[in-house]
Order: sequence, then structure tokens, then C-alpha cells
Amino acid sequence: MIDSIQIKIPTDQIISPSIFGDKQAKATDNNVRLIKMFPKHMRAYRKMGIYKPTIHIELRGGQKHVCIQCSLPKLLYGTSLFEVTEDDFDLVTQRLSEECKELGIDLNKDQIANGRIHRIDYAKIIILPKSFTNAKDFIEKLSISGFRSRTDLTHRDVHLGNKGYWIKFYSKASSLTIYDKIAELECQGFTKQESLLKNKLGKHVIKFEVSLQKVRKLQSVLGKLLGQTKDRYSFREAYSKEIAQKVLQDYLNTSFNEEVDFLCMCLKEKELINHVRNLHGYTQKSYIYYVLKEIESRGAQTVYDDIKKIHNYQRLRRVKKDLLNLKAELNLKAKNRILPVSFIAKKLKEFTLYKPSS
Repeated sequence: MIDSIQIKIPTDQIISPSIFGDKQAKATDNNVRLIKMFPKHMRAYRKMGIYKPTIHIELRGGQKHVCIQCSLPKLLYGTSLFEVTEDDFDLVTQRLSEECKELGIDLNKDQIANGRIHRIDYAKIIILPKSFTNAKDFIEKLSISGFRSRTDLTHRDVHLGNKGYWIKFYSKASSLTIYDKIAELECQGFTKQESLLKNKLGKHVIKFEVSLQKVRKLQSVLGKLLGQTKDRYSFREAYSKEIAQKVLQDYLNTSFNEEVDFLCMCLKEKELINHVRNLHGYTQKSYIYYVLKEIESRGAQTVYDDIKKIHNYQRLRRVKKDLLNLKAELNLKAKNRILPVSFIAKKLKEFTLYKPSS
């Protein structure tokens, strides 16, 4: 549901320099001096493999804020392989309150719940079927699906090598990442609990994650879903299973094209070309091959827009009809094939959260 958050809470408390001894200072864009004060002992916890939220003090223009950055599943369960639920909210705020008090900062649960959200990562753990060899196999097939370009995600990155496997669409304000969760943990190092989970799950776990990294993007997305636009949204308002589900579904639907998902897979595996050549002849094969290669490299929506602009809407309708007919023909030959985009869409619709008892 929610993987991690960054919240800021105003405070007028006196901060102990013996605890917050690590300082960083810089000038912001409007030449206001920004000072960040970090706890001295945080590095020691990291060396021991103990997870702690990143809590620091921010001084900017005479104002003082407590800044909390935290992975909620790690806070409660010690691993991000599990997911938090709406019922966990009181426990999350209680644990964060306790972490702050350890540092001499007196913040209660309500103050944390009402803290201003500055970044949030909505995410879903997805367990893959055994028909895929592993998460790498799934992501490779997903990487040749008919992605479409979003206006707010200007870059696309596919990594299928050392240090993990992922597909990422991103900009400065937000990102969508689909990645091999076990490969990520292999790079970072497993906790004892994660090693046991790895033995249970194998290499069949992906994470589908949307990061809203800028306040304006948060305002836009949450304002649309909550039905009111305002300058600040609280942690309590953003902590919602319904919002998480809608955000993840929206980014999937506007980043991939389920229509051509199947055809792009068949193109890569040469099944489509053999089928078209045998059934429709060389001319039709060349036409279909070109259209799908364009979709594979540029995204379905971009290609559709070009066809409509260069030719007309009737030509676009014909192309879409040809692709749908071809999909139907190929589907008859492989009824049990699991398609990556369709599979993720199904799991996001179900939205069953993975808990320790799962």
C-alpha cells in the first residue's frame, strides 16, 4: 500500500546538540540558509543492520521542523517484503512517536498523523505465478510490452543486468518503477527474516511502485482523488488503501497499453511473424512488423497519434482493428498465456496486501 513517506512537523522544542551533532548547511534557490541536523548515532545502527527511520531537524528562515523519512513496512516488520494496511496506522504513528522520543523530540501520535506529507511512495508487492521462470523473466517480457508515453514522465529506463532488473518511467516530480524485489535485496543484503522469506517465495516477487517526489505533484494527485485542492496534505489524509490503489492503477494504465502487450511479446518471440507470414502473406507481415516495432520503441499512444496526424482517424481505426484481429487469432493458439500488463492490472484490482500471516 504505502512503502515510504517523508513528513515535516513544525516544532519549537530545544534540540540537544549532543544528539543532533552532524550538520549540513546550504543555500536554497531563494538564498535562504538551510541547515539540517542529523543524529550522531544513526551510522552505528546502519552498521549493525538495525533499521531506524531517518529523523533530522531542518532550520530554514527562522523556522524549525522535524523531518521524518521512513519505510513503513521496515518500521513494523523489519522488511519491505511485507505491506502495511489501513489498520496499522495507529501502530505506525505510535512507533514513529517512540522513535522521536528516543532522540529527545516530544511528538505525539496526532502531531505525526497531521504532519505535512512531502513525499510518498505507493507500492504493491506482487507474487508471480510459477509459469514465469523468475522475476527477471517477467520483467523482460514486460519490457517489450506496448508502453505508452505519459506527459509527466519524460524518461524511460530498462535495466536487465547486474545489480537487479527493473523498468522505470521517471521525471523530477514522480516515477513509476517495476522491479525484481529479491534481486534488490540480494544487492543490499538480506536480514535473517528476509532470508527465510526468500526460501519461501523464491525469485518470484516484483514490486510495483509509484513515487510522488515533489509537493506540487502530491497536491495535484491527492487533490484530484480527495476532491479538494489545498496547499498541504497530512500523513493521515495520504494514508489510504483506496488512494494507493487508484494511483497505482492510473500509472499502469497511462504507462502501458494492454491492447498491444500480447502482440509485442509475440513479436519478440518470432511467433507473430511466422503466424502473419503463413496466414496473411508477406505484405501484411511487413506492415504489422513495422507498426509493432514502432510501438515497441516509441510507445503505442505516440504511434497512434502519428498515424492520425499523418493520415486520418479512419486509418488509425483500421490499424487498431488489424491489431485486435491479430491478437484474437494468436489468443486461440495460446489460451493459457499470462500477459505481464494484464497480470499486474488484475493484481492491482484485487489489491490483496501481503502480510506476515499470508
